[in-house]
Amino acid sequence: MWSDLDNQYDPSYTKQYYTEAKNWYDNEVKKQTLTVPFADGTGTASATYIAAPGSTKTIIYGQGWTTEPEWMGYISKIFYDMGYNVLMPYTRGQNSSDGEFLTFGYKDKQDWINWINKIDALNGKNSEVILYGQSLGADDALETAAQKSLPSSVKAVIADCGYSTVPSLLKSLYSGVATSLNNLTSKIGWQLNGSIPLVPYDQFLNAFNGINQLLQGFSLDDVSGISAVQNSTLPTLFIATADDTFIPDTETETMYHLSNSQFKQLWILQGNVGGHASANNAVLDYKKNIEAFLNAVESGKTPDSNQSDLKVDSDQRVAA
Repeated sequence: MWSDLDNQYDPSYTKQYYTEAKNWYDNEVKKQTLTVPFADGTGTASATYIAAPGSTKTIIYGQGWTTEPEWMGYISKIFYDMGYNVLMPYTRGQNSSDGEFLTFGYKDKQDWINWINKIDALNGKNSEVILYGQSLGADDALETAAQKSLPSSVKAVIADCGYSTVPSLLKSLYSGVATSLNNLTSKIGWQLNGSIPLVPYDQFLNAFNGINQLLQGFSLDDVSGISAVQNSTLPTLFIATADDTFIPDTETETMYHLSNSQFKQLWILQGNVGGHASANNAVLDYKKNIEAFLNAVESGKTPDSNQSDLKVDSDQRVAA
C-alpha cells in the first residue's frame, strides 16, 4: 500500500503509521464486541467498538464489500488519534453479522439507526456521531444520513469512494469482467467491445435485479447514493481517488454536485494512490483533510455550500 504511493503523499510516513497501527490494533487497544437487532427483526448485527478515554464523540465506520475487520481496525486508528470512539459494524451477510445477502444499504440504513441509538445510550446526552464509510460503507453512511428518523446526535458524513447507484456499481463489475475476457480473446483477434458474449449488460442487470427482488424484496432502483445525498442536509465530505478504476471518481463527483448538504466538500486525490478505497494510503493527507473538516463541523464555522470552489491545485482537487 505504500510501495507505489506517489512521493507527494509521503509513503515512508504511511509505512510507519500502518506498521504501528497494526500493532496497536492487534496487541494494544481494548476492543469490545457489541450487537444490535436488525431493524426488521430477522437477525443480529455485530460490531467491534473501541472507546477513546473520556470521549463522547464516535465515528461509525461502514464496512466495504469484502473489507476484512482487521483492516478496518488499522484504519480506525486515524479516528482514535483524533479523540473519537470507533464503532465498526459488520454489514448484513458479512463476518459476524447475521444475514445471507448484501442489501447495498437498503436494509443496513435502518440497522444503523439502532447502532446510533446504542452509541447514544453508551455516551449519554453529549453523544456526537459521525457517519463514515468506504465503498459500500460510504453508501451505508449516506443512506443512513437521509433517514427521517435520524437521531440529532449525528453531526456529519464522510463518504469515501461510494457509488451513485447500484446499476452504476454493477456496470463497473461487468466492465471489469468484460475487459479481462477481452484481454484473452483479443490474442486470437476476437474483440468483445466491452460486452460479455451472450450476456449483454442490460440482460445481466435485469436478471440480477429480478433475483434480488425475489430473494430480498426490493429493487435495485430503491437504493441510490444520488437520492440519499438529495435527501440529507448534513455536512458531508466526499472523497475519491483519480486512479480508482472500480468506482470511478466521477461517481463521487456526481453525488457531490447533487448533494443538498448545507456544507459539503469534495476531495479527489490525484496521481498514484492505490486504486479503489485507497485514499487512506495517503494517510498524512487523509488525517489532515478529515480533521480539518470535522473541526469545521464541530466549531460551527462551516462555509455556505453555495460558495464557489474553495481550493483547486495541481495535486489535489478540493472544492466546497
